[in-house]
Amino acid sequence: MQFSLRLIKLSAPVGIKENNISTSEIVVSPNPAKNFFIIQNTLSANNEAAFFLYDAYGKEVFKKNIDVNSETINSENIPSGIYFWKIIFTTLNYQSGKLIILK
Repeated sequence: MQFSLRLIKLSAPVGIKENNISTSEIVVSPNPAKNFFIIQNTLSANNEAAFFLYDAYGKEVFKKNIDVNSETINSENIPSGIYFWKIIFTTLNYQSGKLIILK
């Protein structure tokens, strides 16, 4: 059995270009959270946004329209686990991250 190897030279970058990333700095704390967590925007002021929380399977478990200067979210009814959050601003920019909830 004979194998041959070819080298391919690519002239353009390979990958996925990520668009619509917010220039804001969103902080979700404490992480891990217990009964609540706080969403804070450390760079911009007066940004209305939609907050989404997804479980490890991608199922939406929580959503809320928020003012991201500072918003406290009650997590008492959310089971322990690893979650992924996404905030979509009215400008259609977004930011995402991970949140752990421990009871």
